[in-house]
Amino acid sequence: QELITAGTAVGGKLVYSTEENGDYSEKIPTGTQVRTYTVWYKVQGDANHKDTTPKSLTVTIGQGRNEAKPKVSIDYKAETLSTSTSMEYRIDPDTTVWTPCTADMKAADFAWDGSATVKVDFRTKETDTIAASSILTLEIRPRPTAPNVQAYDETILGLSDGRITGADKTMEYRLLPNGNWTDCPNGSISNLVPGTYQVRVKVSSSGFVGLPGEVTI
Repeated sequence: QELITAGTAVGGKLVYSTEENGDYSEKIPTGTQVRTYTVWYKVQGDANHKDTTPKSLTVTIGQGRNEAKPKVSIDYKAETLSTSTSMEYRIDPDTTVWTPCTADMKAADFAWDGSATVKVDFRTKETDTIAASSILTLEIRPRPTAPNVQAYDETILGLSDGRITGADKTMEYRLLPNGNWTDCPNGSISNLVPGTYQVRVKVSSSGFVGLPGEVTI
């Protein structure tokens, strides 16, 4: 950007330089970095006038303001946040110390262990020409608690008619130790063999996978 506004002179023309003894021209000096500049100027006399003694002006280019908050979302399945290296974060809102982000940071990187909500402030880092952005505060919520379900034994040994009640379609279950997670129906999970089962809330577009509860048939 131009550092000064062009002036006018009688008996010659105004010329400018960024150095007192440098080259002068009618072109207005420009600057791009956030810092203080010195602009020298003088009247270059015509055939009837002498050059004037150079004088100077001090000009400062300040940082622009980035008002747009960064956009950060949570991938609840991967348990990551859509951070980028252009951002920085803080967990303590009272601190003035900001930590640089890396790309797609884990929720655990922000002292989140699933047991409680963690609030994190994000902003776009300042650059040579732009100040840091406005702050986005994001809540990383805890995992859903273990569901309250009830197990019922087989009615006859070997009949495989055990069941679990209290589950719904937002949940999933598995037989320990190595069973695959299976979607729960609403109400009763039927035709179960004896063993220890885990039941938990499934991951969704708005929440992490829940803590498992265990019941034994």
